[in-house]
Amino acid sequence: MKIALFLALAAIVAALRAAVDVASRATVSKVDGLKFNIDGVTKYFSGTNAYWMPFLTNDSDVDSIMGHLANSGQRILRIWGFNDVETIPSAGTIYFQSFSGSSATINTGADGLQRLDAVVNSAEKHGIKLIINFVNNWDDYGGMKGR
Repeated sequence: MKIALFLALAAIVAALRAAVDVASRATVSKVDGLKFNIDGVTKYFSGTNAYWMPFLTNDSDVDSIMGHLANSGQRILRIWGFNDVETIPSAGTIYFQSFSGSSATINTGADGLQRLDAVVNSAEKHGIKLIINFVNNWDDYGGMKGR
């Protein structure tokens, strides 16, 4: 009897822990007609654009900005997930990918995608959903030329 009671309590604790883990994960936003559905609520949400945020080099600056956005009620933020270069820039300059004309090299380092990771982590911490553009179509900023 004691073993059965112990096993039942262990199962309940495990189930509660799993439920908390799932509830604390970020949810995926969806489009519902002309509105967004965030956390099961479909409506118009205010948002803003901060294409430059992944190019900040200080995590505390990113957290400060995300905190201000969250406190002002912003739930959606559009950022750039690209910053392509043709030649490797000097140290400390943020870039995500270099393209020599024949091959691409992804920069996963501290001055590369780790900066984008910092923005994503901070957004999740502050309850902000991100719209990340991964491709640039403006050729004046390293993007693909229109045909």
